[in-house]
Amino acid sequence: LLTASALASSPTARRECWRPAASFLTVATDLELSLPRFTDALTALLQEDNPDLTVVIECCTAAGSRHTEPAVAAMARSLSPILLAVVLRPQTEDAVHALHALAPALEPQVSSTLFKKLAKRLVASLSFVLGIAAQKKKRGRDEDHDQQMQKEEVSTKDKEQLACALLRAAAALIPGLSELAQLEVLWRAARPVLEAATVPVGVQKQAYVLVQALIADDTWLMANCQQLAECLVSGSLLACHIPVRAVRLRTIELLITSQHFSDQQTLAALLGEAVLGVKDANAKARKAAFALLDAMAQVVNSITALLDMLVAALGARTPHMRSAAISALTKVVYDRRNELVLLDALPKLITAASLLLRDRAREVAKATLAFIAVAVSALCTSGRTQALDQLLVSLVPALLLWAKEKKGRFRLKVKMILLKLCRNLGFDTILHLVPSDDSALISHLRKKHSKSNSNKKKKQQQNQHAVNQKFDQEEDALDDDHYFDDFKEEDGAIDEDDDEIMEFVDNDDDDDENDIRHDFHAKSSQQEHILAAALNDNDNDELDDDNETDVQFDSETGRIIVTKKVHSPSSAVENTANKNFHPGKSQKPREPKARKLRGKEAAAAKRKHKSAKSDALRPGQLQPYSWSTLGELVRSSKRRRKS
Repeated sequence: LLTASALASSPTARRECWRPAASFLTVATDLELSLPRFTDALTALLQEDNPDLTVVIECCTAAGSRHTEPAVAAMARSLSPILLAVVLRPQTEDAVHALHALAPALEPQVSSTLFKKLAKRLVASLSFVLGIAAQKKKRGRDEDHDQQMQKEEVSTKDKEQLACALLRAAAALIPGLSELAQLEVLWRAARPVLEAATVPVGVQKQAYVLVQALIADDTWLMANCQQLAECLVSGSLLACHIPVRAVRLRTIELLITSQHFSDQQTLAALLGEAVLGVKDANAKARKAAFALLDAMAQVVNSITALLDMLVAALGARTPHMRSAAISALTKVVYDRRNELVLLDALPKLITAASLLLRDRAREVAKATLAFIAVAVSALCTSGRTQALDQLLVSLVPALLLWAKEKKGRFRLKVKMILLKLCRNLGFDTILHLVPSDDSALISHLRKKHSKSNSNKKKKQQQNQHAVNQKFDQEEDALDDDHYFDDFKEEDGAIDEDDDEIMEFVDNDDDDDENDIRHDFHAKSSQQEHILAAALNDNDNDELDDDNETDVQFDSETGRIIVTKKVHSPSSAVENTANKNFHPGKSQKPREPKARKLRGKEAAAAKRKHKSAKSDALRPGQLQPYSWSTLGELVRSSKRRRKS
């Protein structure tokens, strides 16, 4: 494999040669002998200008899965400094995955040496980035410094990329660090970046990634859980950039789901950020916000406390916050719709939501309609329709406020909710609560419901009729014996009355019986040919005694056929002369089948024209083309040019 990869002329061929290397390193039993050669080959591969990092990542990941073996530790000791240098290059940041895979196999001395080199460069780079950020804040928008800032952007951009690479490398190296002091150095270097609003977006994002790697270490989290919570609640909230919100929400989720977090006050303080993340413009941020809400619902002491906090957010000043709160409440209700505590609280929540329908903000009404649909469905599914009777007086008029609004599908959503209520509580009950101007809507829903029910009944009847008809046909086919009428008791024929055709079926196995009956009905035409062929074969045999019989088994139909050999000299002579004799069928001479054309003849047949009969034909050659006469319409003066 190594020889083939060395001789490969293209990166694709080299990658194909290295493809089985990862599986080999996973199951190999001679790592002490073979792994040094792999290490040398990977070292040579990493020293190229544009190394194939896919091969390196796969091999290092496979070797890292066996980090407890001494051979893998030797490989990590040799490759880690090279991988660290590759990570710091531009456009080779994917090598951090290989470094992360080999980090658990590093020896303490090797990891401490790498950390010292990395920490010095990391602190210096972050200090420079923070200094530039402080200078930007002091200068503000002074026009005299704009030109100088543009000149400095070229150099600062490279240093920002270096700071991002160092943060990635530090996060990848954390699984190999065993001393708490080393992790404290990384935390003290990353915290100012989280709390600085003027730090570049990329640097702040990589700082949050570094914090996520620190949270995964239980030793560090036990000692710094409170400090991290304070930083996330107050220090870094206002300094977070918009593109970094998704990473920040994932960091908060990792913190609150850890076993060392138990502060309910911090959880309540972080709930507002999770609620606002539900309405974020970024899809990744919204997904992270919903995941954080699920985590909070599991960590909170009781679901009632979480509902109280979300209901308190409904009284916010801005429509954006109110719609976000009702959307978060909808998510919690949908996930916990089977819990009794939540079902008991749903009537009060629906009453509060009906008041929000009177809000003029469309985003609030849209979120409220979604919540009412989920809540009503949860109550109807659980069988608590009686709880909705007391809510109809305030709920139905509030729904009808948006029944005439077509934009944003408000009318459709209102119709769905009203139809759900009418199905479970009755159309007459809802009709009494609807004003006369909107009574046509309930009438329309009633007609639509009755029509759908009638269509369902018709479809069920049609399906049942088709099933019954098919069953009757199968029963008639099993009882029908007309396919034996063509066979008379003549020379060499079958005497059905003497029970010479016997069908053996195991009555104990119903499945086999059904299969045989179904196959018997489906292939009735094939059985006739099988019986005729059996009679023909029996007639052509030598004639024995009158009492001699011939027993045959048909593998397709599962039948045993017993035929009696009748001594008839005249029939024997006729059957011997005509081997294609079939009793009960007209004896017409068969026409010879047309020979199938192949090769050049088949190609010539495709090109052949009716008027090509008079052309010269040469054996083994393609038939020539011929001119076909044009029709009268084509030869007209108007269409002559087109033809």
